[in-house]
Amino acid sequence: MEAFGELLSAFFQLIAFAIELAINAVILVFKILFFGTREVLMGPNRERAERKSLPRPISLAVLVGVIFVAIIGGGLLSWRHLAQRHRVATTEQLVDRLAEKYYQETTKPDAQFQNGPLAEVDAWGRPVRLDAEKSLLGWWIVVSSDGPDGRPATSDDVKSIRENWNNLEQVGGELAQRGTNKVKEKIKSLFTSDKPDEALPADEQPAEQDQQADVVVALETVEADEPQPAEAEAPEADEKQGWKLPFKLGFGKSD
Repeated sequence: MEAFGELLSAFFQLIAFAIELAINAVILVFKILFFGTREVLMGPNRERAERKSLPRPISLAVLVGVIFVAIIGGGLLSWRHLAQRHRVATTEQLVDRLAEKYYQETTKPDAQFQNGPLAEVDAWGRPVRLDAEKSLLGWWIVVSSDGPDGRPATSDDVKSIRENWNNLEQVGGELAQRGTNKVKEKIKSLFTSDKPDEALPADEQPAEQDQQADVVVALETVEADEPQPAEAEAPEADEKQGWKLPFKLGFGKSD
């Protein structure tokens, strides 16, 4: 009896296990069918997405090239800027040295300068220029370079300016000297007012000679037209001779 009960219990356990196994099998088949269909439907899209996510060799080369060009370009610009600054600094030293040189020469009483381009050249190979001006107040010295653009009178010109102004005593002495020179010239002009006749210009002399010749010819013509005294009396004598009688008259005489 006990053995029959154990057998029956084992049978029911076997049936329960078989049912559970069947259910798991059904679930597994359903999962396989579901995920298999999903993979089939979404497989191409996933592959395209994976391809897009992968870096392409051409795109990577272009990116590397752009980065390289940017680095090289930045380096060239930076080098050019530094070179330009170095040239400007060199030119500033040159114009300062020349301006100081000409400033020292203005202390001499007979200082004279020739304005214009100088023999010295700036960092760009162009000659620097000197502009010196003397006035009653003193000297004004400017040594300049056209700068990087090579055009004069622009904002990037490199200049050095020096002034050597006279003091009040020198300015007063200069004014007094000028006044004295004016007075001397005025007095000299008063004593030299009688000036000799100036020679006529060469182009006026022939015209005057022609006028004198015309006057002489006119006077000779008038003198030739006037009758001479001897010639004026001759016709009168002829006229008297023309009225003379051809015979003589006698009165109171007999044959």
